[in-house]
Amino acid sequence: MTMANDIRSKYLSRRTVKGIIYRMKRTALLASETPRLLSPVKAIPEIRHLPFSISRSIGNVIDNRQVDRKLRLKFFSDKLVVVLTLPSPEANISGACVSHILAGPGNDPLSGLDTSQQFEENRHPGYMLNNADADLRPEMVHDFPRGGVVDSHASATGKNLRVLDLLKIKYVVVLSHPEHQLVAAIHKYLYSSAKPYAGNAGKFILDTVFPLEKHAFNCNRPLNDNLEYLVSGGYLGSVLSWMSDWLQFRDAERSLVIKQEDLKTDRSDCLNRICQFLHGTNLDERGLSVGTDLVQQHADGLRRVQTERKHEGNHWGYYSNENSASYKRVVTEFLQLQPNRKSLLELYPNLSQVSNQGSSG
Repeated sequence: MTMANDIRSKYLSRRTVKGIIYRMKRTALLASETPRLLSPVKAIPEIRHLPFSISRSIGNVIDNRQVDRKLRLKFFSDKLVVVLTLPSPEANISGACVSHILAGPGNDPLSGLDTSQQFEENRHPGYMLNNADADLRPEMVHDFPRGGVVDSHASATGKNLRVLDLLKIKYVVVLSHPEHQLVAAIHKYLYSSAKPYAGNAGKFILDTVFPLEKHAFNCNRPLNDNLEYLVSGGYLGSVLSWMSDWLQFRDAERSLVIKQEDLKTDRSDCLNRICQFLHGTNLDERGLSVGTDLVQQHADGLRRVQTERKHEGNHWGYYSNENSASYKRVVTEFLQLQPNRKSLLELYPNLSQVSNQGSSG
């Protein structure tokens, strides 16, 4: 009797029977769905990076095993670089420069680096853009199996710092003076036709730094009002936090901090700093020439856009006296509460000052 009870409790318990029934149902479902699982599916963009067929799932399993092996061997430590920037029209040039330098002299592959992948215009993991997801994930290496450059607006959260530590990869933090960043936000959302709206009946723009109210970006609204909203409405404070957090929490041995302004005013030195960080040496003459040309071409393109928009009656980068006073107030209050303000002020001693200032109104 005792043996029978033992057998019943071990093999015929309610939990065991439920498990058997569940697996039988799943097997039956798999058998009935097999014809559909073998055919391709056009999924919605937000989840298109996930597998939707048996063949792709098998491919993912194979890739996952290879990725696991590479992570254990620290394969990506000198082949994958993350470029962290605030969202702006100038952000792309930083990734392009790092990509050019990572590829090495003459754009020759370095120890397995796939240079054809590096010079694609899009340097984002599959999950990132369609989901407005700036965070880093371990699986992003799927999109860069031989190395590369990842452009991201990720914040210095525990999750993102953990991913960087897990992958043991280098990263470049690109800072920009908040005065310029606010103008860049206006450029990005006031004139762009691609504005992802969400939340509260679509009243907000999904900026990766700070959700913005859609009504604040209206071409018929005075530009000074748009700036005032960014200064006093929370965006400026979020930009300052993004910068300060990366300076405080980054791994000093595996990261480099550069200023976007240095790519304009001291290109050669800035590009050589990146090369020293990645390869331990300065750029050769040809590499330096190509790098400075990249920056110049991008700057020329932005200048043309800015000129066109001035012709539309808009004043690019214009801060009124009221905007400047609000800006100084917000920055001063932030610095008073920020224990890591010293490192921020070392890079931007004039952090609370606005250089591009006009008259009132």
